[in-house]
Amino acid sequence: MSRGRRQNVSPPGGSPTAIDPVLERHREIWRNRPLLQAIYRDLYARMASWLSRGRGPTVELGGGSGNFKEFCPGCLTSDISWSPWLDFVADATRLPFVNGSVGNIVMFDVFHHLPLPARALTDAQRVLAIGGRMILCEPYVSWVSGPVYRMFHAEPTDCRVRPLECGGDEPVFNPSGAWSSNQAIPTVLFWRDRALFEARFPKLVIRHREALSTFVYPLSGGFEKPCLLPRFAWPLAWAVERATSIFARWTGFRCLIVLERIP
Repeated sequence: MSRGRRQNVSPPGGSPTAIDPVLERHREIWRNRPLLQAIYRDLYARMASWLSRGRGPTVELGGGSGNFKEFCPGCLTSDISWSPWLDFVADATRLPFVNGSVGNIVMFDVFHHLPLPARALTDAQRVLAIGGRMILCEPYVSWVSGPVYRMFHAEPTDCRVRPLECGGDEPVFNPSGAWSSNQAIPTVLFWRDRALFEARFPKLVIRHREALSTFVYPLSGGFEKPCLLPRFAWPLAWAVERATSIFARWTGFRCLIVLERIP
């Protein structure tokens, strides 16, 4: 796979710095939670199935613990802070690629951490080749997940946010650190405000939009909470997940968004 034409891709200062302790902790949690691995592998596989086969590299932004390469070995993995398993350091709003040179942009649990999501979409539109795709897997706010996120999740979930107001140049939350966020941003932008998104980004067409993860994911505890499912119950839990997937629009905890760059 072509590695594309990049500008500055080195760690800040041109040399490796200390590994982000949150990324290191998430990498360790990943190694020790087989149910979490199974959930994420299912989501990664779904994302990989939507990759464009056109020209240009596949680039993962916010690569975190670097697990997506299992499904796309040739991808270039990045984050805003350096880790030895990443290929380069980059900001999602200022990508180090020339116009029209990237085949895919992949973001897993990253988009809702961007205080300027409109700027990230603008830069994605700039660097994606025609036919290239931006593939997002994000928290989804449904009738069921919304109250659960607000009561039990450390990250804010505020559906009052207006990501495209003021031209998208005002932060949609206080960017107090790399892990500040608003989990409602993807749901608001691609469901409630879809018409505004389509008017603002006519060259980024929504090819796929799907709510997911109705049962197993919330009971797994994710990266922060204890798992509520004993191992003997996992097969039954996955069976319930499959049976309830038709209700994900109202009960889901995650979503998959595929945007395609058109002429």
